Amino acid sequence: MTPLAKLLNLAKGDRSVDTLIADARKRGVPVPESARGNIYKALDGKHAKTPTDRVLTLWAEVFRLNVQDLREAVGRPRGELGPWVPPDEANQLNEEQREALGALIKAIVRGGGEGEQTPAIDETGDGDDGGSGATVTDLHPDGPPKADDHDDEEGLAAYDPEPDEPGPGDPDDPDPT
Repeated sequence: MTPLAKLLNLAKGDRSVDTLIADARKRGVPVPESARGNIYKALDGKHAKTPTDRVLTLWAEVFRLNVQDLREAVGRPRGELGPWVPPDEANQLNEEQREALGALIKAIVRGGGEGEQTPAIDETGDGDDGGSGATVTDLHPDGPPKADDHDDEEGLAAYDPEPDEPGPGDPDDPDPT
């Protein structure tokens, strides 16, 4: 039996799944009909290897458990209880940058490291990640953009790591007087 199944069974006690779901709905938890079968699978240890946070949050509400404990039971970082809210400056990111940042956050949370494949995350708890298989490198198959690829005056194109001429105050610059 998996650590998650043990935790859920301990929380379930002698109550039925139908009772747990009915009690959760009385508390205002929107439990979809499909959750019932997935809860039974989870109790038997036949749950997805990496259930999404959305699924774990639902199970936490149904079983009245802390979602951080459920994350830990499936081998994921405990994380925080609420969602991360990016700073206001994030509104300045374009769609491509937002997708890249989202992919980076997912890779960090999954524990993906150099040379390590990061698993897809199952959104429904049924074992199917439903993903396209796309990776962050799909955004730039020819490698990251070069500074010359940008025409903005304040962005990457403005950064010149090796200036051709010495600037003011440069130690190699002769005294202008």
